[in-house]
Amino acid sequence: MNSCSNILRSVSLLTAAGLAVSAIAEELPWPTNDLRYAVYTNFVAHTNARTTQLHARFTREPGWPTNGVPCAEWHPQSLLQGWTGFNGLSICHAFEGNPGQVRITLLTRRHGYVRGHSMGEVPGVVLTNRAGLKCWFLTTNNTLVEAEVAADLIRFPWNGSGNLPRETNDWGLLLFKKDLPLSIPSLPVISQADFLAYYPSSQSNIMFYVEQGGHCGAQSNPGIGGIFPQFSVNGWKGGDSGSPNFLPMPDHTLVLAGGRGTSFASSEMQADIDKLTRWAGLRTNDYQLRWVSPTNYLRH
Repeated sequence: MNSCSNILRSVSLLTAAGLAVSAIAEELPWPTNDLRYAVYTNFVAHTNARTTQLHARFTREPGWPTNGVPCAEWHPQSLLQGWTGFNGLSICHAFEGNPGQVRITLLTRRHGYVRGHSMGEVPGVVLTNRAGLKCWFLTTNNTLVEAEVAADLIRFPWNGSGNLPRETNDWGLLLFKKDLPLSIPSLPVISQADFLAYYPSSQSNIMFYVEQGGHCGAQSNPGIGGIFPQFSVNGWKGGDSGSPNFLPMPDHTLVLAGGRGTSFASSEMQADIDKLTRWAGLRTNDYQLRWVSPTNYLRH
C-alpha cells in the first residue's frame, strides 16, 4: 500500500539508497497495468524519510471532552501527509472509550463511518442517544474543527435470534448536526467486489492501516509484518475495530476499503445514509457516497 526475493531485494536497495522507481520496476512481478504495480511504485516514490506517526503533538485540555478540546498537529512527515483525504479521519471524539478507539472516517459532508459491533444499540434504527457528543477533526494546516452528533444508525452481525433481524453488515453511521467545512474532506469508497477484482491479495500489496495508538502502517495486512519493516504497525489489536483501511491510489488519493473487521461501503450503506438524511429533513442527493472503480487497470 510472487517473486518475494525480487521484492525484498528492491526494498533493501530502497532503504539503503532511495532507489528510483524506474530501477525497482524491473523487480516487480506484476504487469504495468496492474493496480498493485501502480500503487507500489507510487508508494516507493513518495515515502523516503516518512514516519508511521500521525501527530507531532497530541494532548487534551483539562475538562475534555465536555469543557476542554484536543490540542494536536499532524506530523509533517507522516505517511498520510500529502494524500488527498487524509484529514477526513477524526483525531478524537467524546465516546471513543480508550484513546484512539472507534475511529471516525468522514463519508459525506455530514456522515461519519465507525464500527457497528460493540456500540450497544438496536441495529437499523435511527437513535439519538449520542446526540450532542463532540467529535474533532483537523485541517491540513492544523486548525481544529468541531462537529456534534445529531443521530446515528448501527448495524452489526447477528444470527437472527431473539427479537433482532438477521444481519451480516458491520458499520456505524453518524449524522452530524451541520455539514463539515470543505477543509475536512470526505473519503471516496470502493466496493468489496471491485477491491478483490482489481487489488487481489499479495504479500507485497500496500495498504494504509490506521490504528488506535496514533500510527498508520503501510503493509499488506493489518498485523505485524510486511515488506517495509520501518512502516509495519500492529493494527489488529482489541479496540482497532472500525479503524479505516485506506487504499493509497496512484493519483495520491486515499480510498476507504472498509474498516478493521468492519464492512466495505455498499448500496445498503448508502440506503442507511439516506435514512439518516431523511430523518434530518435533508436532501438525500446531497449526501451520496463517492465511488471509485479502477476500471482502467487490469481486472483479475
